[in-house]
Amino acid sequence: MIVFLTTARYQYIADRYLRSWGRPFLLAIQPFTYEQFLRRRTYRPGAYIFADIDRLSDDDRRRAQDAWQTLRRLPEPCVLLNEPAACLRRYDLLATLHARGSNTFRAHHLDAPPAAIRFPVFLRVESDHAGNRTGLLSTPEELASTIAGLRAQGTRLDGWLIVEFSDTADEQGIFRKYSAFRVGERIIPSHMFIGRDWCLKHRKALSTEPQEEWAYVAGNPHRDRLLEIFQLARIDYGRIDYTPFQGRLHVWEINTNPVLPWEQHREEAGRLRVNTYFAQQLAAAWRALDRSVGVHRAYPTAWLRTAMRLSRMSSVLQRGRKLAAAALGEEA
Repeated sequence: MIVFLTTARYQYIADRYLRSWGRPFLLAIQPFTYEQFLRRRTYRPGAYIFADIDRLSDDDRRRAQDAWQTLRRLPEPCVLLNEPAACLRRYDLLATLHARGSNTFRAHHLDAPPAAIRFPVFLRVESDHAGNRTGLLSTPEELASTIAGLRAQGTRLDGWLIVEFSDTADEQGIFRKYSAFRVGERIIPSHMFIGRDWCLKHRKALSTEPQEEWAYVAGNPHRDRLLEIFQLARIDYGRIDYTPFQGRLHVWEINTNPVLPWEQHREEAGRLRVNTYFAQQLAAAWRALDRSVGVHRAYPTAWLRTAMRLSRMSSVLQRGRKLAAAALGEEA
């Protein structure tokens, strides 16, 4: 039994995975929103993934930490990934990595004095994963003008960061962004994108070299160093985005509710081998996580209702539908 916790707005990531590549786990992975989960008065033993940590309000993060502590005290042990109070958020992560010499660039809060900032820079939001919100800003005056313009437009700048630009392009002006998941103690490379844009966030803007990407995903060359960084960040589940640069790994972020394989990944013909391999490795990680807490088949009613909802939204195997319907009828 794996309980997968997210914010309500981003629960679709788990849902669409379970409607597509994740269909075999329809009765093994239970998506819950934090709002649903934190209303519960009792908890069952199992594996719990506290995802979306950086999108939680301070109050919800404290409540999630209370639930974590309750789960730790259950008579039957649970496997708990991502302790809410311990996971480093983006600013703290980037500051820690810079202090340790891994990242050459820094992030600053908007009230940082200009003398402390190395230009060029860009602005982004600490709690989201949309990438840069501005282009590169080359001077303190340009930065101040941009911030003033955003405020004049009514943009709320709470939680915005100034991030120093790090030029990791090769001799041909090509950038590479590597991404890998952590699930427990497993590091699973998911993709490597190549392009001339310095922020490689969106698939439509990317070009990919199939052989180079395959060598990365199949070879998992940075496994040990990535595991060390995840451990430093106190994050047990998530995806790290990074670039090898000057003998170190420049880490851009760790997303605790990253995109999981869904139907769009089947349509990427040039990357189908990579996407299939990643989905297989991810499936092996789910199975190992489920086995680590034993096999629990006393499904709570809410779980089965979720299974039925997702079954209607996809063509789930007939046997799975019958099992869910029969069990739900017994508990109703």
